[in-house]
Amino acid sequence: MHTLTQKKNIDFNLKEIIQGYVDNQEPLKIEQSYNKNGIAYLPNLGYYKEETKIESQKEINQNELLLQKNDLKRYETLYHKGIYSTQEFEKQQLL
Repeated sequence: MHTLTQKKNIDFNLKEIIQGYVDNQEPLKIEQSYNKNGIAYLPNLGYYKEETKIESQKEINQNELLLQKNDLKRYETLYHKGIYSTQEFEKQQLL
């Protein structure tokens, strides 16, 4: 029984992943899909973490998306401290 449930989940996840890469376009079948960090992409709305909006999106030239970061202040603070990358941030946390 457990194997059957796993197979159904794998089939659903595979269909979710390849949706949009197949020849015949179908309307999006899912409303939300969370990753392992609890972040979900909701079509036409943006990225959410546990129902809190973290990034909005704006369509440009029909295909390009410009993601607007809501935590710009955090990035500015890190920049002024001389931290320009995630590696540098992690290194400074270890010191």
